Amino acid sequence: MEIDESDLSFESLLPKAVAKPRLVSTDSGGATLVVALHCLLVKEGFQRTYRHGPMPVSSSPLKSVLRLLRSPYYLEGSFRGDEDNTWLLEYTRRDAPGLFVLQCSLAKGMMIVCGAEVDNPDNCNMLSLRVSKYVPELARCRQTRWEGVFDNGAALAEMFLAAVARHLIAASYPAQGPKLSPKPKVTVDIFSFGTHKS
Repeated sequence: MEIDESDLSFESLLPKAVAKPRLVSTDSGGATLVVALHCLLVKEGFQRTYRHGPMPVSSSPLKSVLRLLRSPYYLEGSFRGDEDNTWLLEYTRRDAPGLFVLQCSLAKGMMIVCGAEVDNPDNCNMLSLRVSKYVPELARCRQTRWEGVFDNGAALAEMFLAAVARHLIAASYPAQGPKLSPKPKVTVDIFSFGTHKS
């Protein structure tokens, strides 16, 4: 499946997810990268859900209502992952019956990204990303604006869409549903992933 150039732009979506990069800034840049992957999934039609835990609520009922009215890209302000540099986000799609998860784990500058459909062991796609290639200067993550935080954004989007997001969609359909051509060979930083069954 061809990836349209317009699909590769995500920088304008980042403020819809988190107002300022410094709100998710960590010493590793990992949370910043996860925000970008989240935006790409939502742009592809995935919707964030909180099935395995309540949506974070505020002590103020008005703030809770306003949160629900926000953009579908919105991530809670305290989005930083856990102490082990692991992030787990859940999604649904209107056109697919299953629940999808995006799990990102960071170790020694490498982000292992796993997109999977719950209860469908054949629908699991992985990607490895060197964080410094996309978030080269951690000082940029402490800014109040998203401009200039990412380098190689189009390459990041193209790899993630080709290796993870689009194959999650295709493999979630019943046998008669839409099909993608076999996965292309994708070279990701230091790893090479061949074609996988979807």
